[in-house]
Amino acid sequence: MTNVYTYPEMNKIVKALLKNSDEPMLQYAAARIEELEKVAGEAETQIKTNADRIRAMTNYELAVYLEGCVCPFVPCPEINAGARKEHCIRCWSKWLEQEVDDAEKDI
Repeated sequence: MTNVYTYPEMNKIVKALLKNSDEPMLQYAAARIEELEKVAGEAETQIKTNADRIRAMTNYELAVYLEGCVCPFVPCPEINAGARKEHCIRCWSKWLEQEVDDAEKDI
């Protein structure tokens, strides 16, 4: 499940504006915001440990987290000083989406 970060005070104002509209699509948007807030709240209460938080991350969120860790892909021929962070996030994302190598299946 994707972590959804919300700004409760702003959402409250936006929902009020949307709900007061005569447009069905805007009222639908308000309802969706409420649903997302409910799901986000439920997800927050389900996470009990750091491992659970990591398991709940999307591949992209995990790649961003791993980008700050030691890179197992060193030496990386594609890295240059200006694009390191963006490149590392893309590299981790690609690795997270790959099938497990036979050697790694027993881990």
